Amino acid sequence: MTRLSMTSFMSNTKWEKLFIAIRDSELSLRDETRKDISDNVIRYFDIKNDGLYIFNGKHYRYSTRDGANGGPVLYRDIEWIFIPSCNDICALKNLVDGIGVYEYDISDEGMKIYGYR
Repeated sequence: MTRLSMTSFMSNTKWEKLFIAIRDSELSLRDETRKDISDNVIRYFDIKNDGLYIFNGKHYRYSTRDGANGGPVLYRDIEWIFIPSCNDICALKNLVDGIGVYEYDISDEGMKIYGYR
């Protein structure tokens, strides 16, 4: 599926707001993953500790957890992020709902927050 055939739910501002809220929260997260729209690779990353930066006007997220495999990713290229149920999904849901309107699903496996669907 290409970006053009998907519905976009996130802007740079919304991703940044989400990542900063999670980073600054008391939540302790582990085993988060993300999928980019460019491939079918599921990548581990650390929402609370990975880099969050802007370079030449573009918003990037940098994953230190899996090195070059995670690498920098443009926010606009994140299809979804997933936080497994080994984390406090109820507290995460409350945090996300408190900062704005986000497209997400919650299941027994965890919470998936969508950039595209």
